[in-house]
Amino acid sequence: MNILFLVGLILLFAFSSCKKDNLEGDSSILEGKWEWVYSVKRTNVINPFNAWVDTIIQEQATYELEFLSKGRFHLIEKGEIIEKHRVVLRSFDSGSSMCSGGFLNPEIYRYIIYPDNDENNIFEGCVTSDSLTCFSRNFPFSFSDDGNTSIIYENFYKKVN
Repeated sequence: MNILFLVGLILLFAFSSCKKDNLEGDSSILEGKWEWVYSVKRTNVINPFNAWVDTIIQEQATYELEFLSKGRFHLIEKGEIIEKHRVVLRSFDSGSSMCSGGFLNPEIYRYIIYPDNDENNIFEGCVTSDSLTCFSRNFPFSFSDDGNTSIIYENFYKKVN
């Protein structure tokens, strides 16, 4: 009896901890390699005017995202995989007003991914057949907030295969 309980507990843990979503149907648009093109750094200085300043960042460094059909994705820097994650789709919808030009446009999708099913590590943005925007993940640049200044990045990628 104890052996059956132990086996059942191990199977329950194995299946619950390995959740991932295969890229099928509409979400298959994510599949492939995406090359970083540029980022927009948005700086908000908390002052009487609460001003935002946008700066375009383009570097010689190479950053890529790679989404695999089996529900995995990689963060790649200078040709080396620096992180591997499971894709857990929280949502994947077309026609979102959150995406530039996306309102009621069935060819632009908004995605929210919880890498490795971690709700505190959200990977969110918009995707078409040839471009991907990420506005919540710290790749390639991290956000910061010291109470006086907030810095966030919107990262733009193009599909390379």
